[in-house]
Amino acid sequence: MAEHTSGVFLNYTANTLCLALCAALAVNGCGLENPFASVKSRPRAVVRDSPEPDAAGRGAAATPKSLAAPLVPPPRAVPRADALPNASWRITPKAIANVRLGSKLSAAQLAGPELDTRYAATYYADAQPLEGFVLYDPPVLALVQGGPFAPWARKNVGEPVPPDVKANALLLARAGKLAVQMLVVTDPRPKTAAGISVGADYPAFAKAYPKARPSPSPALWEEPSCVAKHEGLWFFFDRCDSLPEAKLIRIVLRSANARL
Repeated sequence: MAEHTSGVFLNYTANTLCLALCAALAVNGCGLENPFASVKSRPRAVVRDSPEPDAAGRGAAATPKSLAAPLVPPPRAVPRADALPNASWRITPKAIANVRLGSKLSAAQLAGPELDTRYAATYYADAQPLEGFVLYDPPVLALVQGGPFAPWARKNVGEPVPPDVKANALLLARAGKLAVQMLVVTDPRPKTAAGISVGADYPAFAKAYPKARPSPSPALWEEPSCVAKHEGLWFFFDRCDSLPEAKLIRIVLRSANARL
């Protein structure tokens, strides 16, 4: 998996998620003369047991989908209703605020109501398993390594996540044994040092990152994934066929030695 995923990310040439992340875990371009004008986006299959936050910012368990279902983007990380935009939610190549790639999830980072409803188990690329937790502060989907879902999913692709796998993941997370390997941003409040956030249009992105040119890449959360890469950040756009109209939907950070 390590060799396969690393190859995919290197070929992203640029950005889901993504970016590709590859890079906006859920949400929204290149010269005006675009050679990929004929490229169409097509949903891929996915299985997930993930939270869908309600109006108050709390999650509600989602019904797992079968591999026949259309691709669903990574769950959005929505802070509690009382959580205002935080200036410390800066996106860098190795961290978002205090959540760093390679570090173990802490009790403080997992704080908030109903952690079990914020557990996410899904697939991307060619059915590669991912699992993690939606965090509140910063609002991000933290995908981890060392959890129980990956080994189970490789033998049970497309099956609903069983309760014991989810329960084991919660125990490991609370014990501080799960290391962050990928961060997926789909909330518009965290920003890069250049001021770019999810929801930005391509002209704004191109002004901030003139050398980062989005292009179609091997499918991750979308097919094709439209990704631009800049210094370890992957920026996912909703389209590559008409970049002047493209929106940034996902920003992704991925550990260099991740086995995701």
